[in-house]
Amino acid sequence: YLQSIQVVRHFGERTMWAMEIFEREVMNKNYKKEEADIIISTCHAAKGMEWDSVELCDDFVDIANYEPDGPKVTNTVAEEEQLSKASQKENKRSQNLRSSWQFKLKSWGDDVNLLYVACTRAKKLLSIPPCVKAVLNEFDTFHEPVQVWKDGSEEEPGPVDSKGFICFGRDKKFTKEDICHIHHDLCMPLRKEASLETNEEKLSMALLGE
Repeated sequence: YLQSIQVVRHFGERTMWAMEIFEREVMNKNYKKEEADIIISTCHAAKGMEWDSVELCDDFVDIANYEPDGPKVTNTVAEEEQLSKASQKENKRSQNLRSSWQFKLKSWGDDVNLLYVACTRAKKLLSIPPCVKAVLNEFDTFHEPVQVWKDGSEEEPGPVDSKGFICFGRDKKFTKEDICHIHHDLCMPLRKEASLETNEEKLSMALLGE
């Protein structure tokens, strides 16, 4: 129901007015698809269909949410080295298991599937929604300080609050350890999938051309 909620949230008290205009000017006109310059479709109706160019509306679930509640893992040697350099502490390999970071999407199962359906309708050109761009941009933001920390720098990727948390945007705060783990668990697999060969390349540039 996320798409319907977004419509009501956007139009508020004018929702019924907007729906009446849409019904009168789009639904009741009953254009054939061969006559249309633009085809507006729900994700459910688009299943099995394909078009040369597809633009997704900004009413999908926010996928830029992740937390450490995945399967237990042990830090790799590379992670331990990154953490020790980031904190300027002696490198001691920890044998303690930690919870891996994963996307917080369990309660949004159907909406995530709809996002996949929508993204796979384009044959040539796909304009993705801001929720996907946000993930790629955040992963680029995580990637940069990890590379700097490897060289022993203490540079922060964002403002630091009184408790030592690094702030991202308005409501996201992570420790250096969090950033290293997110980078290892989520960012690096996506970078490998995108075949990025150097540390300087950005996901947003490789996948979006931005």
